Amino acid sequence: MKTTLKKMISFTVTALTVFGASFGMMGNTAPVEEGEKRYYDVVLPATCSSAGDYETITFARKEETYIETPNTVPYYFSPTLDNACGPVGGTIIVGYYDKYFENLIPDYTNYYPATGKYRPQNGDYICPVIEELYDLMQTNVVAPGVSEEECLDGLQAYVEGQDYSISYSTAKTLNGSFNHTAYQNAINNQQPVLLFCESVELLRLEPEETRDRNVVLQVSNNHIMVGFGYKTVKYYDANDNNFRTDTYLRVASGWNVNNRGYVRINSDSWLDTAYAVDIY
Repeated sequence: MKTTLKKMISFTVTALTVFGASFGMMGNTAPVEEGEKRYYDVVLPATCSSAGDYETITFARKEETYIETPNTVPYYFSPTLDNACGPVGGTIIVGYYDKYFENLIPDYTNYYPATGKYRPQNGDYICPVIEELYDLMQTNVVAPGVSEEECLDGLQAYVEGQDYSISYSTAKTLNGSFNHTAYQNAINNQQPVLLFCESVELLRLEPEETRDRNVVLQVSNNHIMVGFGYKTVKYYDANDNNFRTDTYLRVASGWNVNNRGYVRINSDSWLDTAYAVDIY
């Protein structure tokens, strides 16, 4: 019998108001509400940075701290639907909590009971959840992709339709700063975080004894991902001076290829808003 996830903190539902750039319509869609930001995973020009670009950091020693949710999160993607980063992000959240509340994905055990690790994506059970969230989030109805409000409302409708409750807590507002403490508290309390991204540079970290290499896996913007970990690296030179500190979020990208990686958050200009998600 599956154990119930212990909740260490409670969150209240946050009122949602979205401000940002609006984007063009697709097909016969209705006009976009003025100021509404849409998320539908746009590939940035190669002049920004390209897959395979990398940075090398040489050091005498380093200190690292890392936290993540138990057994990470499931890595899902949509094989057929357009502009589906919102529904995929929502399904990753649903899949994460299905380990603890088994009816979130009906008639399916999405993890290995012996280890607790999540199974690879099963199209017979996971794709229907993505498709249902695609409809509940009204993806591509008003304009390409989803707005923040459509994404959160659609995920809430799905969870409540399975007879559970959901609440959100902000870790960053559109015009505010990223709240490192709120994000860390969410991860410490086993809660994944929905990330509404202005831009994404997904990295793979390749550590060596006296140097690290950060490799760019994929670049995009207007994308929704799920954060499930947090890493800080402090670099010291031969005189034991801390010459650089990097902070990263560990994320599930929602892409088929490069489905996980790191995003550096020394600046938070890449991130529009972030919500810790609690299902109970």
